[in-house]
Amino acid sequence: MPLSLVLDSSRSDSRASSSVQSSAAPTTPSLQALLDRIVPVSAQIGEGESQREREREYPFAGFQLLRDSGLTGLRIPASLGGPGGSVQDVFDLLLTLAAKDPQVAHSLRSHFGFGEKLTLHRNPAELAEHVPRFLAGKIYAAGSTERGTPRPGILNTRLTREGDHFRLNGRKYYGTGSIYADYLYISANDENEQRVVVTVPATREGVSVVDDWDGMGQRLTASGTITVDNVKVWQAEIASGGSANLIGRYASSFRQLHLAAVAAGISQAVRDDAVAYVRSHARPIAHSHAETAGGDYFTQKVVGEIAAIARALPLLVRDAAAALDRSYQAIIDHADNADALVLESTLAVAQTQVLVAQLGPRAGELIFDIAGGSATGRAHNLDRHWRNIRTVISHNPTAYKAKATGDYLINGATELLSEGRFL
Repeated sequence: MPLSLVLDSSRSDSRASSSVQSSAAPTTPSLQALLDRIVPVSAQIGEGESQREREREYPFAGFQLLRDSGLTGLRIPASLGGPGGSVQDVFDLLLTLAAKDPQVAHSLRSHFGFGEKLTLHRNPAELAEHVPRFLAGKIYAAGSTERGTPRPGILNTRLTREGDHFRLNGRKYYGTGSIYADYLYISANDENEQRVVVTVPATREGVSVVDDWDGMGQRLTASGTITVDNVKVWQAEIASGGSANLIGRYASSFRQLHLAAVAAGISQAVRDDAVAYVRSHARPIAHSHAETAGGDYFTQKVVGEIAAIARALPLLVRDAAAALDRSYQAIIDHADNADALVLESTLAVAQTQVLVAQLGPRAGELIFDIAGGSATGRAHNLDRHWRNIRTVISHNPTAYKAKATGDYLINGATELLSEGRFL
């Protein structure tokens, strides 16, 4: 039976405050100050990561470090009072963090995805509500997908009017990061069958989070069930849920690259653990020419292959992030070539996903070639890397990514690249 952690509105913890007024932003650190914090904060969060994964101990302290560091508000533009971090800056954070604790990096996916849409839509009321929260270190998570529907994207969650307010009812699954969040944004259909997104404090009465996620990897992302039971909602907490436009397509690619960045970061952890294991634990096999595992030619070759993957994948992610930066700015500027740049970034992300899906698991497999059976010991927990990478890349159909790219290059087809349907 998987571990089940239940959080509801009766629990008093560090996740959330139900008071909107409590989110007043402190002085925003400079962009350079935030960038300088990425490596040390990630290193601190990564302390004890393997034991936490093995024992299923939740990294609440790591999320508090992120809140306190200001890094969760990295992407808020300077024009909106934020530090003005680029897309590339965010993905540098994710790559660095995923190499130290991929559970934490993955759990921020909905948070940064929400921020992208927020700053692209530039709705004044939504900006006034959410930007101060981002700058105060508040963390967002999403409830979008539902189980038991004929196809993904079909919603049974309902928002109904009750006098001067509304009530929200439904159940979501794959609520990644929800137990660490201060605010949850939930997709629903209103009484006119229009899709909306409702954002409420995670501690509001009627909201409960159950970590019944039982996947083999990314076990601490709490990608389980969010239930909203007659939750009271105010008009100001409701936004349109449409996504079939340029912003929706961009946001879809951003969210997909987030997953690729997590897998790419894990490949760096594989490299580091492989080197550490050879230096401190591995022995040469009986018929090796070498006196030590580190002197064995084939061990050196395996570590070299892992290192090549660990170098290549982050470079691909950063290149795709640069393409997303260009498309984001084009949308903001209402540029004539915005559609073309969004398509360019979509292709870059798709091709990155294909290679990450091929090479990431390969790195996770190769680490067992450095020491034979002893490397499979639970104390070392080296299998977590393959399990985590495989789980991350299972989120999106890379076969469709390769097909869509090939169809575009051969036939100019853009259907699968322009619908924003991949989450």
